[in-house]
Amino acid sequence: MMTAFGVRGEDAQHRNQRRISWIVVLGLAVFVFLLGLMGLGIISPFFQLISLAAAILVILSIPILVRRHTDWFSIWNFVFYGAILGVFMRSIYITLDYPSPAAIQRAFLLGEPKEFLLQPAIVVMSGVLALTLGYLAGPRRSRKIPLRIFQAFAWNNRRLVGTASLMLIISWIGLFLLVTKTVGHLTMENFSVIRGVSTELSEARGYGYLRWMCDLARLGSLLVFAGIVSSKRRRGRYLILLFLSVSTFAFFGMFVSSRGAIVGLLVELLAIAYYLSSRKLNPVKLMSTGVIAILFVRLLTKLREGYSLLESLPFEFNIVQYIQPAILTTNSIDISKTAHIMRAIPGLLEYQWGRTLLTVFFAWIPRSLWPDKPVVNVDNVIGMVVYGSKTYGSGGVPVGFIAEMYWNFSYPGIVLGCFIAGYVLKVLYTTFRGYAHNRNVVLLYVVSCMQLGASLLGSSFTAVVVGALTSFLPLYMVLSIVTENRATGEE
Repeated sequence: MMTAFGVRGEDAQHRNQRRISWIVVLGLAVFVFLLGLMGLGIISPFFQLISLAAAILVILSIPILVRRHTDWFSIWNFVFYGAILGVFMRSIYITLDYPSPAAIQRAFLLGEPKEFLLQPAIVVMSGVLALTLGYLAGPRRSRKIPLRIFQAFAWNNRRLVGTASLMLIISWIGLFLLVTKTVGHLTMENFSVIRGVSTELSEARGYGYLRWMCDLARLGSLLVFAGIVSSKRRRGRYLILLFLSVSTFAFFGMFVSSRGAIVGLLVELLAIAYYLSSRKLNPVKLMSTGVIAILFVRLLTKLREGYSLLESLPFEFNIVQYIQPAILTTNSIDISKTAHIMRAIPGLLEYQWGRTLLTVFFAWIPRSLWPDKPVVNVDNVIGMVVYGSKTYGSGGVPVGFIAEMYWNFSYPGIVLGCFIAGYVLKVLYTTFRGYAHNRNVVLLYVVSCMQLGASLLGSSFTAVVVGALTSFLPLYMVLSIVTENRATGEE
């Protein structure tokens, strides 16, 4: 019996070693490929932008290569994934004028030559280097956190079902009020458009608190899904709650035309399954999630273009065409928007000297209570001043942390701000890793921290902090309610 157990244990160990070996080989192959692209830019000026993008990926790959254990959903991995899409893939599209020179001009260049992006690419590379150094300088050991949900992880089943049901009901109320206040009567024509658009700042209504109520459906679905994954029994009421919560949030995401919200939920579900099971990335689950995400992006893209829901449903599966909307945009970390923002300073945009960072303290106040509240969403400022948008609530361009630091404190702000940001990301991830066995901490990490670095590099400081806290605080309260005081309890 002991021999058989020992053989099985050795076989499992050998399989894990082979899996790790293949990951190491793949990582080194990608690293060498990127180094080759960097050299190609030295040989031919045509490939200089791709070469600089490859250099950015090489810098971001260092914390991944020096890590002993593979974690596909780490904070830093998401920074790397965001750079692949936002920097590397876009550099290829720009260099090759794909899908057309007009599309590249409209999305990225705005009448400028491609050489216009080279110096900002070096600036982005410098910011990424400072971010990486800050992350590497961060702590390697987790500190003990004297909070109950960090010490206990058993859930009370009745409280879990009751709390998740209450969250679902609140999200239904928020969704009903949001539909009533924005469209009144819901039809196929107004089903999926950008809401709260206005040419006057005082009249712009984002309905942030109603959106927060709708977002409780997402938090509830993640809570219930974690209960299903970590329990050997599959209770029918769990599955019903999961279906209703996911369906409600999907409807909300389609109603406000938010492609990222739905894709984000799918990624979070996949991450929870990864952390609470065997920490193996299931290829079938990964491909299924990817296909669903791509189809949702395609559907919402067609709805944004003015097609009705029924007209948007027929799909011709073309992976290149479907991922194109995620590339031909300025979301995520992006060299082109950094270039245009830097050029606008200080002529069109004055140095802020920290003012855009301080808006986090009054961003919580609804504009309905403070009509004269200053602009909190700097994305609208960038969209109007730099990109020529005419309305609040639409046409905003996420500023990105590197450009925002330059906007506030010029080049020293980029270096210092990115280093501090990298250090904070390492603190958060190290804290999570020290409590990775605790599903409470897994949920808090997936919801509030996992994509924090990627979001910060692509969006504004206030938007990211407010978004993280509005997810963290209600989830923390819910987990405090459903968690038992002991490590083992009712499941």
